[in-house]
Amino acid sequence: SKLVKNIFRMKPIKLFGILLALLGRSLSLYAQCDTTVIDQSQCIIVFADMEPNSGQLAVNVLDGDESSFWNTTGSVAFPHHLIIDLGDTLAVNGLSVKPRVGSNAGRLEGYEIYLSNSSTVFPSNPEAAGELSYNGYWQETPELIHFGAKDARYLYLFATSNFDQNNSNRLQISEITVFEDQGCGDQGKINQIISFESIGKQSTTSNPIELVASSN
Repeated sequence: SKLVKNIFRMKPIKLFGILLALLGRSLSLYAQCDTTVIDQSQCIIVFADMEPNSGQLAVNVLDGDESSFWNTTGSVAFPHHLIIDLGDTLAVNGLSVKPRVGSNAGRLEGYEIYLSNSSTVFPSNPEAAGELSYNGYWQETPELIHFGAKDARYLYLFATSNFDQNNSNRLQISEITVFEDQGCGDQGKINQIISFESIGKQSTTSNPIELVASSN
């Protein structure tokens, strides 16, 4: 077209300047989707299904102290439930779960994450679901869970299983940090959960395998 011909007749330095300007605008728009940490001090535990009589309470996951933790004691079977009030309606797009420090007991495995603007009514479909996979038996670094941003005030952690060789009912969490998207926000899209069936270890000489998955 005439427009394309005119562009390519420009001096190289001018054409480079136009391309750089367009690229800069693209990067600027992309950079606006900033994931930030929600201040733990504005969050409150609304509900925890099981706590000891003293100490090791659910509020410990929001105290910023890695040495303290929430412990469901192991006397009540999974699933375990935790509901957090984020203090305001925010574009929530993820969280991190830090297991108990100095122990390999009760680490979270199976999970479902629900969001709502009600502390008692949550949607039937989770925003994220799956199983956490740890790098080592004594891993103490947080496990990250990300999903598309959704406007919500309440986050519901529905824990379905753990990594614990001695007690299959126990859940122990040191810290939970929730993230929000302060740039792009809630785009009105539905988060899709895709679950793949497990497969055994494979090698370069293995026969072809079939990946089977289901979706919500």
